[in-house]
Amino acid sequence: MGLFALAASLALCASPQAAQTAPSADPRASALVTLDGEHAWKFEGDAKAWGLESERIRRQVQVSAGLWPMPERGPVHAIVRGEVDRGEYKVQAILLETRPGFFVGGSLYLPAKRAGRAPAVLCPHGHWTNGRFCRRSDDEVKGELASGAETNADAARFHLQARCVQLARMGCIIFFYDMVGVADTLQLGHGEGFTDLESILWGESAFGLQTWNSLRTLDWIAARPDVDPARIGVTGESGGGTQTFILCALDPRPAVAFPAVMVSTEMQGGCVCENAPQLRIGINNVAIAALMAPRPLALSGANDWTLHIENHGLPELKAVYKALGVADDVAARCWPQFGHNYNLLAREEMERWFDKYLKLGAGPDLHEKPFTPIEPAELTALGSRGALPAEAKSGDEIRASLRAAAADRFNALIPKSKADVERYRAVVEPALEVLLHTSLASIDPVTCVKSADKPDVITFSASDGGPPVIATLLVPAKSNGTLCIAVSGDARELVTPSSKAFGLPVTYLMPRLLLDSDEAAKLRVDERHAAYAGYTWCYNRVLIAERVRDLLVVISAARQIEGAKRVVLWGARRGGPEALLAAALGRRHLDTVMVDADWDFADIKSLDDPDMLPGALRYGGLDGFAALVLPVPLTIADQNHARAWPATSAMRDVVKGLDLMTGATLSLSERIVEQH
Repeated sequence: MGLFALAASLALCASPQAAQTAPSADPRASALVTLDGEHAWKFEGDAKAWGLESERIRRQVQVSAGLWPMPERGPVHAIVRGEVDRGEYKVQAILLETRPGFFVGGSLYLPAKRAGRAPAVLCPHGHWTNGRFCRRSDDEVKGELASGAETNADAARFHLQARCVQLARMGCIIFFYDMVGVADTLQLGHGEGFTDLESILWGESAFGLQTWNSLRTLDWIAARPDVDPARIGVTGESGGGTQTFILCALDPRPAVAFPAVMVSTEMQGGCVCENAPQLRIGINNVAIAALMAPRPLALSGANDWTLHIENHGLPELKAVYKALGVADDVAARCWPQFGHNYNLLAREEMERWFDKYLKLGAGPDLHEKPFTPIEPAELTALGSRGALPAEAKSGDEIRASLRAAAADRFNALIPKSKADVERYRAVVEPALEVLLHTSLASIDPVTCVKSADKPDVITFSASDGGPPVIATLLVPAKSNGTLCIAVSGDARELVTPSSKAFGLPVTYLMPRLLLDSDEAAKLRVDERHAAYAGYTWCYNRVLIAERVRDLLVVISAARQIEGAKRVVLWGARRGGPEALLAAALGRRHLDTVMVDADWDFADIKSLDDPDMLPGALRYGGLDGFAALVLPVPLTIADQNHARAWPATSAMRDVVKGLDLMTGATLSLSERIVEQH
C-alpha cells in the first residue's frame, strides 16, 4: 500500500465515528466488579508457585494499604488507665500510641495464673454498636437465648467480652482493641477522613490506618516480657475478621488465626475501612486469607455472605495448604441456622482451634463458663479516667503527618549513588505494577496478527486474558528500521505525524487504547462511588491503568513487526503521562522514549479525571516513575517550564541518558526528525 493510501486509511481510523464504535465493544467499559456478587479465585500449582504468587498478593495488599515500603516500627508507647480485677484475670484499660499523636484504645486481659511467658491473642472487633463497649438490649438477649446462639444471658449481652474472658481463663493474654472512630479511639471518625481526592492520590485510606494499628498492636504485644512471641493468635469477626486476615497476610508472627464470618467468595466487605484502591483487583478475600499458609487457619460461616464457605472458599484454601504439605491445618465450618454473628458455637470452635495450636492444654471438651461482665464505664480508658494525652493530634494533623511521612520515605529512596539505583527500582517499580495492576510478566508473551484484508491493521493479544489491542501501522516507502509507537491522550484521535516527520523513513504504529475522556465517568460503581471511590477502584483498574496496560501490550510485541530494529515511544499531549508509565514498566523493549509532560497527578481536580491514578503521589508522581525509564534515553518536553524532576534528575546523575527539556520549544515530532 502506498504512503497516501495509508494516510487515508489512518484518517478513517481516526474519525470520531470509528472511535465511538471500537471502545463501546470493550467489556471493560461496562463489566465492572463490585464488592457484591461472586469473586472467583483459585490457586493451581506447587509450593514454589505459591511462593511467587503469595509474594505478588502480599505486595498488592501492602501497596493498597499505603505500607510499601513498610515504615520503620520502633517500640510502642502504652498508657494504662485503670484496672478491673476478676480474680481469675485482670482487665486493664489501655491507650496505645500507634503513630506519633494517634492513640488506639483497648482492653488488656491478664490471666492470674501464668507459668513463664504466656500465649497471647489479639482481638479486633467487627462493626457492632460501640465496638468493644457493645452491650445488647434485653430483647436482643432474649432472641440470642431463644435461638440457641447463646446459653448464658451475660454472654449474650456482652458477646464480645465472652471470647476474651474464656481465652484469659485458658491462660492467654488478650488485647481487645478498637476500630478507628469507635469506643476510645475517636481522633478520627470511623471510615472518615480519607475519602477525598488528595488522600486517594496519596494512597491514604481508613483501611490503611486500621491495618497499621493492627500491626502496631502486634508489635506491642509481641514485645511484652510476659508474652511468648512464638504463640500469638488473632481472631475477629465481620470487619474484625477483615482485620484478622489482613494482619496475618502482612506479618509472619501470628501462629494461628480465626477470622469469623468474613472470608468468602461473595460480599468482600461493605465498609470504607475494608476497601481501598487496588486491594482486590484480580483477587478476593480468600486469596488474601491464604497468605496465612502454612500457619493454621480456621474460618466460621453463617447465614450471610459466608453461607457457602465450606464449598466456596475452603477448597481454594485447601489447594494452597495441600501444596505446602499441611492440608489439615485449614478448616471452615458454617452454622446456617444463625445470622451474622460470633456466637457461642463459633467461639468454642475458635477456642478449640487455639487450644490445639497454641498448646493451651484445655482438651477437646472445652466449653465456656459463666462470667461477670464489665460495664463500658469500667472498660474505657477515657471519660472519668482522663482525656487523651496532651500530645494527641487532631484528625487534620494526623492526615498531614501521614502525608509528610510518606513524602519523607520516598525522598529517602531517591538515588544519590549507583548503589541506590536498585534499591529505588525495587520499591517504585513493584509499586507501579500494583497501582496499574499490570506488568510485563503478566502480559507476556504477546502475539500480533495482521488483518487479512487490512494489512495496516494489527491485533495484539496478551497472555493476561484481557481484550486484544488494535493498532494501525503506517509504513513509509523506505524504512530505516525505526518503529515509532505514537499515542495521544484521547482515543478519538490517533497521533498523526507532522508533515515534516511524515516524510521520514520511520514506521508509525498507532494503538487504539481503551475509551476516551468522555467515557471516564462510566468507570464507576453506582452510588457507592460518590461516597468513596475506593469502592470502585478496590476491584477495577482506573482508566489510565487500562490504557497503560493496552500500550504495554503493544510495546511488548513491537519488535515482532517486520523490519522493526529500533523502537521509539512517542507520547503526545495528554498521552505523555500514560506513555511515561508504560515506558517505566516496558523499558527493556524500548530504545528511546519521548513524551509531553507539562502535567502531573497533583494537578488532578476531580476523582473522575481520566488520568486519575490512586497512590501515584506516594511514589513521586510522574517524576518518580520517569526515573524508572533510565537508562533508556528519555526526552521530557515540559512546555510550561513549571515542573521539577528531582528523582529523574538524580537518576540522571548516576545513570546517564536523561534529556530533560524543561525549556523545550521543539515539538516531539520535530525531535524525531532531529534524532533520525
